[in-house]
Amino acid sequence: MPSSWLRPRRKWAVVRLIGLLLLGLIAAFVFWTHSQVERSSPSHGKSLDSGVAVRLAALHDRPIATEIPSVSSMGCDDATDVKPIDSDPTSKAVQDSVDKVLSKLSARLLAGSDPTDQVLGVYLQMMSARYHAFADFSASRPDCLRDVECEVEETRVVDRAVSPIVDEIAKIASTSDQPEVYALAMGACGLSWQSSQGNRCSQLSLRQWARLEPDNLVPWMFLAEEASQRQDSAARDDALFHASQAKTSDPHWSTFAKVAESSEVQAQPLEVQVAIYEGFRPIAHMGVPSYNVLRPFCAYELPFYMNRRQLCSDLATIMTDHAYEVDSFIFGEGIGELVGWAPSRLQALRDRKDAFLELSDEIRSIPTNKCEGLNQRRAAVEQELRYGEVVALRHRLAESKRDEATLAERYRNKQATSRASTRAGSPVTSSGSEKRN
Repeated sequence: MPSSWLRPRRKWAVVRLIGLLLLGLIAAFVFWTHSQVERSSPSHGKSLDSGVAVRLAALHDRPIATEIPSVSSMGCDDATDVKPIDSDPTSKAVQDSVDKVLSKLSARLLAGSDPTDQVLGVYLQMMSARYHAFADFSASRPDCLRDVECEVEETRVVDRAVSPIVDEIAKIASTSDQPEVYALAMGACGLSWQSSQGNRCSQLSLRQWARLEPDNLVPWMFLAEEASQRQDSAARDDALFHASQAKTSDPHWSTFAKVAESSEVQAQPLEVQVAIYEGFRPIAHMGVPSYNVLRPFCAYELPFYMNRRQLCSDLATIMTDHAYEVDSFIFGEGIGELVGWAPSRLQALRDRKDAFLELSDEIRSIPTNKCEGLNQRRAAVEQELRYGEVVALRHRLAESKRDEATLAERYRNKQATSRASTRAGSPVTSSGSEKRN
């Protein structure tokens, strides 16, 4: 069922906060930082002490743009102008501009014949409808925040508003053989509980997505999660076997990059671009598996462990060597530890993981009240959408000319300081977090 895309504990928060998309940069960014799955290793807290760097040159050989051009903006003459901008990215003027440009873009995409363009056009309509339904409900119920019953009702109201549009997305996907179209439709159905129960969404299946691109880890992982939820161990094992044979891991974030890089968006003031880019970021992150099914499957439990050890090792290799997002990399490293990878290999992976997390903290801390910060934030999110989180971070690491191990140590020191402050009951000042929420 498409709704299995969303982890149950996150679904109400996700649906409500997606409604904030066009309310601007802060709403989307808070969602991204506070609703992501915990970035912790599935190795049950076991520490890795030894380490010699191992080369992971196989990680993504896709070309990466080496330069992101600066864009003139309100109060910004160029990327070096760091005076405060005149227009706040979260202001109503920016929000209205975002709504208008996405509506204009939607009309152009729908006028074309390409199924990917068409489904993106309808997807933008869904986002706009969700935003307006959410805004109307919030205006009538300003006391809804932190009221669970009210939030559930809000979700139902918003679902009713977008349900016909979601059905149209599912209709396009049901006759398409393009994986990115199918992936978008599955995501849209998963975000709308009411539509996921309807006829159109029920015609879609994760297995069909897996048939369209059998070498992609992502649909197989979703199939394994779905089978695990219904306690079908045979179907789970089959899905994980196919996942272990995958050659890539692609949740198709680049489809959203197509919108962000459109001429309509690129012609906007910089703060409007950043609001749009940051708005797509949390939606993209919803299209990745939780990987939680791997914890019990690869655990050291006889009599199954020896039969599964090679399969789990293959999965861990794919999830690290071909990681698209950091969640995959983290879980791959943890599974590698469970199946007994060499300490030197594990330490190299841990260094890379913590270096990624340190770089992610740096991106989140970029100020957006100055032109230079807006340009940096836009460049970071643009690369993330275009190439995937891991490739973008690798590029950022290479550009910085900094050592992986040094960055990793800085991140770990911040976590140690944070934990000590928490135990002492004092405020935590570090920008880092042990959870990539």
